[in-house]
Amino acid sequence: DIFPGINIRLHVPTPEIRALFKDGTIKVFEEGIEESRDIDMVGHGAQRSIQMALVRYLAEIRAGGETQQAFRTLLLIDEPELYLHPQAIEQVRLALKTLSRQSYQVIFATHSPLMIDKDDIGDTLIICKTNEEGTFARKRIMDAVAETISDAPSQARILFELGNSSKILFSDHVLVAEGATEQKLLPLIFNSVKGYTMSSKRIALVSLGGSGSTVKALRILDSMGIPAKALVDLDYAFREAEKAGLVEANDSDIANCCSYCSKVCRECGFTLAEDGFPKGNENMTASDAMAVLAR
Repeated sequence: DIFPGINIRLHVPTPEIRALFKDGTIKVFEEGIEESRDIDMVGHGAQRSIQMALVRYLAEIRAGGETQQAFRTLLLIDEPELYLHPQAIEQVRLALKTLSRQSYQVIFATHSPLMIDKDDIGDTLIICKTNEEGTFARKRIMDAVAETISDAPSQARILFELGNSSKILFSDHVLVAEGATEQKLLPLIFNSVKGYTMSSKRIALVSLGGSGSTVKALRILDSMGIPAKALVDLDYAFREAEKAGLVEANDSDIANCCSYCSKVCRECGFTLAEDGFPKGNENMTASDAMAVLAR
């Protein structure tokens, strides 16, 4: 009304994260209590929840605004999962991922597998500390795969298989197994025999979905400096281990097993293949024959 024909548009820039955490004043209101309190007057859990809620809010407004900037802000967070329940940890991880796609470079240290998405496992740095070497970073899974395996399809498959277990990142030892059966039974057997869990001894159990990638997985873990062993079926030990270079030709233990198979095949009801080891027939599958031998 004062200046006809003139309009204005108010532009309020998106607040920087330093302004949210340093310059802003946060008052906490609890349900049923009219008076507010400063954030430093509430518990650590509430403080961390509020801080991570601000990160989520910043991610939301950044996602809806302009993203092309000539600079990037480095966001460093130590253990963002502290005091948060699992659902909240997932929300914080997604918020940080959103910020990383905007004008922020996000780096966080964590002790929680929930903070590491399987798509990011290959790029994750494992920071270790020993008396001999001090503090150091292990080789990333992605780098170890690229150095160890030459063909791209195998690289992609191994990355997928290892990427399905974030436990690798938080363990001192790794046990590589073939499939779902081992994944279910081995922790129970280990606990029954030892009286404690694999996780309590920082042992990760990684299922590869088959024995074909066993040697490659062991080489990758060795390249990363992570001690690892593999548990395989008898058929792999008999037929594939020599090809993979895990046992020598004419290995005495393999020869003794072959000799034993020829002695018991008739009474156990299985037949032998040309290599001297069990094969399936109309009465018994090859896996059943191997189970008989394992007893």
